[in-house]
Amino acid sequence: MLYSDHPRVHYEKAQLAEVICQFRFPPILSIGAREPVDFQEAVRSLLPRYAVKEDRPAPKITGLGTPNAKLEQSKPVVNHSFISADGLWKLNLTNYFISLSTIAYPGWERFGKHFDLPLAQFIRIYQPAYFERIGLRYMNIFSRAALELTDEPWRELIAAPYLGVLAEEDVEESRARKCSVDVELSLDGSCGAKVHAGPGMVKKNLPNAPQDPEVKFILDMDLFMSGQLDPRLAAAGLEGTAAFAVVSVREWRNVGDFWAQLARLCDHLRRTYGLEILFLLMQPERDREVTGQVRALMKEPAHVLDASCTPRELMGVLGRSRLCVAMRLHTLIFAARMAVPSMGLVYDPKVESYLNELSMPSAGHVGRVSLEEAVACTDGLLADYEGCLERLREKSRALTQAAQENERLLLELLEKKPKRI
Repeated sequence: MLYSDHPRVHYEKAQLAEVICQFRFPPILSIGAREPVDFQEAVRSLLPRYAVKEDRPAPKITGLGTPNAKLEQSKPVVNHSFISADGLWKLNLTNYFISLSTIAYPGWERFGKHFDLPLAQFIRIYQPAYFERIGLRYMNIFSRAALELTDEPWRELIAAPYLGVLAEEDVEESRARKCSVDVELSLDGSCGAKVHAGPGMVKKNLPNAPQDPEVKFILDMDLFMSGQLDPRLAAAGLEGTAAFAVVSVREWRNVGDFWAQLARLCDHLRRTYGLEILFLLMQPERDREVTGQVRALMKEPAHVLDASCTPRELMGVLGRSRLCVAMRLHTLIFAARMAVPSMGLVYDPKVESYLNELSMPSAGHVGRVSLEEAVACTDGLLADYEGCLERLREKSRALTQAAQENERLLLELLEKKPKRI
C-alpha cells in the first residue's frame, strides 16, 4: 500500500538528506525537441525558477564478446529543472522521466501533494501511454558529529543487518577499507526495494569546494513498482494491484454534518475491507474544494485523481474499482456501464430514480444521512457482492440493449425523413 499502517517516528535531528520520486515512461521525443513552454506555465506559480542542462548518459559497449566490440557514446539528454523560490524543491523533466526531489522532506502526505499539480499537468500536456517504473528514494546520511556521537562505533548506532561485518565486535572500523550491504527485494505485487547501506565519504561536486573528511553512514533506500502502470491511477498515487473504492462528491447546500459522516464511511471502507479510497473529480473546478473537505475530515489516508480525464478514461478508472459511492449521476451511470456495484448519495430525485432502475442501494439522502444506516448498507452490499454484481450486469445489459434500440429507431427515422429539393 502507498501509506504504511505502522507507527511513524520523526527524529529531532533528522539525517534524511534528500527524497526523490521519479516516474519513468516510454520516450516522448517532443520533450527534448522543444522547450516545455506550456508545462512551465502550468507549474510556474509553485516552481518559478528554471534551468536546463544536457546530461550525457554513460557510454554503451556494443558487440561485446565479438571482434567488433566498441564503445559508443550515448546521445545527450536535455534535462529541464523547475525549482522553488527557496531552492528546497526541484522538479526535473526529460524525454523519459519526471521527478520531484526535496532536501526538506515534510512527510509523505505533504510531499505527495507537492507532486499533485505538476504530475497532473504533465499527464494532461504530454499524455504518456503508461509509466514503466515509479520509484520513491530516501537518501539518509548519518553524521556522528551532527549527532554528537563521535566516539560511538557504528555497531552501537545502526542495526546489525545494515552493517555487515562491522556489526562484529572484533572488527575495527578503522581497518575496514570498504564495507557495504546491497540488497534487492521483491515486495507485494509489482513492487520492490533496493537498499544500499555502509560507511563512506560524501563528496561535494562543486569546483574548489572544501571536502568533508568525516566518514558518514549512508542508508539509501529505493522503493519502486514497475510494469505498464496506468497514468491515471499512478497520478492518484494508487498501486496497480491495489483494491479501491471510487468516491464522487459535488458541492451542495444545507448538508449539515454530511461531509463528516461521509468521511467516517470512507474510513470504514478502508479499515474494515482494506479498500483504498480514490476521489474522482467529475467536474474538477466545482468538485475540488468539497473533495478536499471530505479528505481533511477522514482519519485514514485517501487519494484523489486531480487530472484532466476524458469520459472514456474515467470509465476505465471506474472499471478497475471494486465499489463506487457517488453523488453525481454521471459517475453512477459510468459505474453501471462498467458493471461496478454502486451506492448513491441522493441529493436529487433523478439520482434515486436511477438507483431504483438498477436495483442499487442508497447510502442516504444528503443532509439527513445516518452513519449507522450508511455503514449497514455498505456491509450488506459487500456481503452480497457477487449477487449484486450479477444483478447489475443483467440490468446493465438490458439498459445497453434499450439504448442501442433507441439509436436504431432514430437512424430509421432519419432515413425515412423526406429529402428537401
